[in-house]
Amino acid sequence: MHPRHDFWSSRYQLGKLILLDATTSISSNSSRVLNILALRTRRRNYFLDALRVAARARGIIVNIVGADSDRNDPFVAACDEFVEIPEIMDTAYVERLFANVSAHQINLIIGWNDSEIRKLQDLRSSLPNSCLLAAPDVGCVNVMYDKKRFKDWCSEEKLPIAAAVEIDTAKNALPLVVKPRYGQGGVDVFVCRGMASLHAAIEAQTGEFLVEKFIEGIEYTVDVIAVNGLLIAAVPRRRLKVRGGEVMIAQVEMSSEILILAQNLTAKMNISGIYNFQVIKSNEGLSVIEMNPRFGGGSDLTIAAGVDLAGAHLDIYVLGKSPVAPINIKNGLIMTRRFESTFITN
Repeated sequence: MHPRHDFWSSRYQLGKLILLDATTSISSNSSRVLNILALRTRRRNYFLDALRVAARARGIIVNIVGADSDRNDPFVAACDEFVEIPEIMDTAYVERLFANVSAHQINLIIGWNDSEIRKLQDLRSSLPNSCLLAAPDVGCVNVMYDKKRFKDWCSEEKLPIAAAVEIDTAKNALPLVVKPRYGQGGVDVFVCRGMASLHAAIEAQTGEFLVEKFIEGIEYTVDVIAVNGLLIAAVPRRRLKVRGGEVMIAQVEMSSEILILAQNLTAKMNISGIYNFQVIKSNEGLSVIEMNPRFGGGSDLTIAAGVDLAGAHLDIYVLGKSPVAPINIKNGLIMTRRFESTFITN
């Protein structure tokens, strides 16, 4: 276990990221320790390993504290320590979160669950000044998290988005997609090709939901690094095989059309940080499906293709400087996933 030091000062002022001069760096002869809370980054071992490599290249030693309600998730094996933090709906959530941030002198929180990232934005002002949150600013997160608000925003900004459908006109608009207004990972998302399946999908919803036109086409997830509304890097990953909402096989496809869309999304929302969006390419063109304030679940492929996505978290959220744009991205690179056993000792 690495020693902990409380030395990081907040790069935020009134919720805005202060970018330092690009030459700002940590002295190579004085490695420092960064205590990271990896909050529910389930199965993202590849990303956590890449984070360690990126940190060493910046003269930083990372101490990764994994946090989840499930101590048997594989990501625990990639962490230096593990703590149990209940789900966000639990009444003890805030108390346990703050207790562990304090006890482990956490300097950076990297979350994976969209609802939790939204919750952390509300709690951000109560966190110690030395503890940063790896997420775009609250305005961006609010738009991304609320799928209805995001759809309205895209329409206002003249960005391509799947059309919303009213229930009373649904019969003439099939096939349709029913999905939660607030959700992640394909949970409770249904493709309905008939009225019976539409009614069943609506009955399955436990909260507010959206109904939109189903678009037949090629689906991509795009990992994006941005600073002050400027695109630093974007990698479209074509989803070749998906299981339970999780991509199993994907391929880098550096489509100029999708890269232009990434530029437009970044500029119009004026984003600083790492995010991803999903888009479908059909005969009618591109249609954005959703946008998420975090790295993507299949971003292992983006990292392997030559984009320092893990290091960008450190550059933007900790060091307060713009990441270096990648010179050569391995277009056409394929990722295929396999099951691998992970063994955890108590």
